[in-house]
This record gives sequence, structure tokens and C-alpha cells, in this order.
Amino acid sequence: MHPGEFLGLLSLLILFGFAGEIIFRKYNIAPVIFYITLGLIMGPILHLFDTSLAIKIAPYLGAIVFAIILFEGGLEVHLSTFIKSMGKSFMFSLTVYFLTAALISLTWYFIFGDFMGGLLMGIIVGCTSAAIIVPIINKLDVNPETRALIMLESTITDMLTVILVFVVINMMLQKGGEEVNLIATLWNTLLNSIVLGIIAGFVFFRMYASVRNSQLSYMLVLALMFGMYSLVELLHGNGPLSVLILGLIVGNSADLFRFIKKRLHIDIYRYMKIDPDEAHLDEYVHKATAELSFISRVFFFILLGMSVELSFLTSLGKILLILLIFAIILLARLIGVKIFSHIFTIIKGRDLDVVLFSMPRGLATAVVSFQPSIYGLPNAELYITVAFGIIVLTVLTMTVGLAFSSS
Repeated sequence: MHPGEFLGLLSLLILFGFAGEIIFRKYNIAPVIFYITLGLIMGPILHLFDTSLAIKIAPYLGAIVFAIILFEGGLEVHLSTFIKSMGKSFMFSLTVYFLTAALISLTWYFIFGDFMGGLLMGIIVGCTSAAIIVPIINKLDVNPETRALIMLESTITDMLTVILVFVVINMMLQKGGEEVNLIATLWNTLLNSIVLGIIAGFVFFRMYASVRNSQLSYMLVLALMFGMYSLVELLHGNGPLSVLILGLIVGNSADLFRFIKKRLHIDIYRYMKIDPDEAHLDEYVHKATAELSFISRVFFFILLGMSVELSFLTSLGKILLILLIFAIILLARLIGVKIFSHIFTIIKGRDLDVVLFSMPRGLATAVVSFQPSIYGLPNAELYITVAFGIIVLTVLTMTVGLAFSSS
């Protein structure tokens, strides 16, 4: 492809993404499905791009999308709302996640006689996608606690999926010992992610205060964001969760510093030598993050569409299996929402519909669905096929459901 043609294509993709955002703001139709469809047309249908290359690039672009979108999400949530919703979010997330995995495991066992394979499938498709739902929920007129609940659910379940997929694969390969350390692994992941996110938040302001008037100040924001994501992952924490915590600390710094001074009698401004008037992000940072979030998710979901093989459409058995697993996911979520609505009455009415339909699968599901083939497990291609079908169906359900609940 000629460089001029490449730039022309790049321009068209950005304009397509911009049109999708306008449609969403006007009609509440999530643009993700349009991006995936465009990727399908450019990849497996017209073969304008190599599908195998798209598969190789997707995990790297996905990490960038995770970091930027969750940082942006953290900036938009009030810290007190986040803390208030954390307990509810854990209860709701764990209920729906493990109920989904259990029901899919039993169904898979009755069909294939393989309980562990079903458990692996349930874990792969059990997580909601922060990359899809966070930008959408930030634009909806919902209760702040509802927004925090959905944002936390996507982060918690992504973390569970990334950890448990490797635990179950090791069990299937009979390596043993991994399941005994599951609780400790989850606890260490949470602790590392939260503590490092908090520390990075305070370090961020000390560094940002000295360069905030520089034209390149946003480069420091990106460097710290990506650097912390990488460090937390190297320490076996959860990069997305740590970035979310960083965004919360940075976005709520003024209130947080006042709280620490009032309750703990520690003057953060004096210790860190920060001017109280500068204990906040410039509007430029918010706008730059929003624009970077937009462009990165447009390209990621186009890339996701490019990486799909459409051969499964000729197999009725695979299509029926995808529909059955989708029905189980919907049932498990409906049960979880019903239980949740009786225990916690603060989120009710239209917000319950929003919680019900905020079920898109995306980045984490796509990435971990390739792990069975990497480890040489039987039926490895089936995990990839089912994962893609579930991603498409859940995104469609979210799109239609949220549009309906908003009307």
C-alpha cells in the first residue's frame, strides 16, 4: 500500500469512528458493533489486511486501550462514590461471574463430557469489557453509584479472567499446585494493584506540578500511566486496576488531600511542595485523554473484526453452541440483577436495566481465548470461535438494550 493511500485510509477510519460517536450521542446506539463490522469487511471479507497480523497486534493495542480508557474512567468518578460502591460491586461481580462459569461448565459437560473444558470456556466469556462499557456508561445519565458499579465490575471480572484462565489451564495440563494458591494470588494481585496505583497517584502530582506549564506535559502523563501498567504487570498485579486507581487519585486529588489533612493532620501540599491551586489536572489533560481514548478504541475494535475467521458460520452446531452459551450468560446476569435489586435498593428503575444490559465481552475475552491453542489443549479453535460469537452477541444486546432503556 502506498503511503498516500495509507494516510487516506487512516483518515477514513477516523471519520468513520467520529460518525459512530455522533450516532451514539444522538441515538444512544453503541458504535462498537460498527467498528467490528468494518474490521470484518476489511479483513476476512475483502482481505485488505492479513488476519494473522491483526491477531498478533491486537494484544499490544489492547493493553494501550485498557490503560487509557480506565485512566479516563477513573478521572470521571468521584472517589467517595467509588469507595461506597466497592463492596456492592464485588458482591455483584462475583455472583454473576461464578454463576456464569458454573452454568457453562455444566452445560459443556453434558454436551462434550468435559467439565474442565467447560469451566475454561465459562471463565473466558465471564468478564465484561471495560474497553467497551466505560466510554459508554460515562456518557449515560445514570446514578453515580451505578456508573461506579459497572466500571468496577468490568475491572474485577477482567482481573479474574486473566488469572483464572491460567490456573484452569495448568489444572487441565495436570501441573498441579496452582489451585492451592488461588486465594493468595487474587489477594496479592489486588493489593499490588491498589497500593501501587495509590503511590503512583501521589508521585504523579509531584512530577506533574513541575512540568504542568510545558507544552509536552501530557507526555509525562502517558509515560507514568504506561510505566505503572507495565510495572504492576511485572509484579503479577493487575495493570488495568492500577490505572483505574491512578485515575481516581489524580481526578480526586484536591478532595483527597483535604481529607488527609483534616483526618490525619498531614499536609500533603507542604510535604510534597505542591501549590494547592495546582492540585488538579488541566482541562487540556482531560480533553487529550478523551481524544486518545476515542482513537485507540476505534482502531482496536476494527482490528478485532479483522482478526476473525468466518468459517464457523457454515457450522450449525457451532452457531447453536454460541447461542446456548449466550442464553446462559443472559440468564446468569438476570439472576444476579434480581438478587442485587432486592439486597441493594439504592439502584433501581432504569438503572437496573442499564446494569442488566451492560454485559459486553471484548478485549480480555478475545485475548485469553487464544491461550488454549498456545498450550495445545483439545478443541482450541472452538474457544476462539465461541468467544468471538459471544463478543458480537453481547455487544449487540448492550447496544439494543441501552438504547431501549434510554427511550
